[in-house]
Amino acid sequence: NPDTNCMKILLRTGRIPPNTRSASGSTPLVVASTNGYVKMGRLLVRHKADPSIVQNDGRSCLHVASLNQNLAFTQWLLTLPETSLEAVTNLGQNAFHFAATTQGCCLVPLIAAAKAEKLVQLRHWLMAYNRIGGPVPPDVWRYIWTFVSVHPVLEAQDKVANTPLHYAAAAGLPRNIRHLLKTKVNPHVANVQGEIPVHMIINSLEYKGAFDTHPTRKKDLETCLALLGPRPLLQPSLCSLLRQPEKRMRSNNY
Repeated sequence: NPDTNCMKILLRTGRIPPNTRSASGSTPLVVASTNGYVKMGRLLVRHKADPSIVQNDGRSCLHVASLNQNLAFTQWLLTLPETSLEAVTNLGQNAFHFAATTQGCCLVPLIAAAKAEKLVQLRHWLMAYNRIGGPVPPDVWRYIWTFVSVHPVLEAQDKVANTPLHYAAAAGLPRNIRHLLKTKVNPHVANVQGEIPVHMIINSLEYKGAFDTHPTRKKDLETCLALLGPRPLLQPSLCSLLRQPEKRMRSNNY
């Protein structure tokens, strides 16, 4: 974190609004979230900086912090009441879409925040039911839990209907796929082109070639395929595509 003394002097004069926007719509708080300057962010919020202001492309501070893998800043933003998990960019992407494409751990606190919101919703449901009919029967409990178990932001679709799981699959990140699958998201949601997350892995340029020079990448992508579902769910043409790199590698080894 940089020295905040200069910023304190500027803010105390009152001549510079804390929500001043640049040509791209960035505020000082957005810049702090880009670089992960938590102390600077706290100082700006104390002087009435608004974390909900978005850039011209619709990205909020949470989007930017998640995209730049700034874990501490993301965790701090989630403690602010102005931070919204439902905020989306002009392309329909929420913070989960961005966090799913990075190797940082920003996806973990985002999922924890979504679960916390769902638990609050579940508590409200149970309180309402207790006021009406007493104890909750097991079948009603299962229905309520199914309804609130998956937060909508975890399965939110962008303008082309890609979910965060699509993004994690396209990036070939097994850890992020595991985190998302633990939340019971549906791995068979299709985008506008009819592609499910498994297709995103197969269609990636890394999977169609360059296996010989990127063995770690190959292992990550195969792990993603194993996580996202059984092979019989794939079309025959896709199964043949999966076998092609294996044949190419065998021919190179023997």
